[in-house]
Amino acid sequence: MKLYFDDEDFDGQLQRSIGKADSCMANVGECLAIAERITPGDRDSWYRAWSGFATHLAEQGQAALTAGHRVSARGLLLRASEYFRQAFFYHRDNLDGAELQTAYASSVQAFRDALPLLDHHAEVLPDGLSGYLFTPGSRGRPAAGPAACRRV
Repeated sequence: MKLYFDDEDFDGQLQRSIGKADSCMANVGECLAIAERITPGDRDSWYRAWSGFATHLAEQGQAALTAGHRVSARGLLLRASEYFRQAFFYHRDNLDGAELQTAYASSVQAFRDALPLLDHHAEVLPDGLSGYLFTPGSRGRPAAGPAACRRV
């Protein structure tokens, strides 16, 4: 089912990000606003639109964190992480390419910056392993269902 793009690949990737809205990793309105900036079929415009928006969110996230707004910072950084991941999606054919290297590093950094802001334990696995460890329950509170995505 088409959401926005006639190109099935582009539309599928857009739907993939929108599908992450329930986990606070995307915002439907933001994703559609980004899609409006993309020239259909042009992977470079795809990169520019997603990475430009993600860069703005990451900067806002850092500013929110500096101001002590942890919930806002968390949401901004999680969405930046997803949007940076989307940015490099069509540039994975060149593992040494600037687009892939830059957006991948930015995605990882935004995600890692958000980890201490989560309501549950999350940590980067030790050297030699690639991944994250998430454990149930909240920091000092009983486990609860997923929190609503909100901007504070």
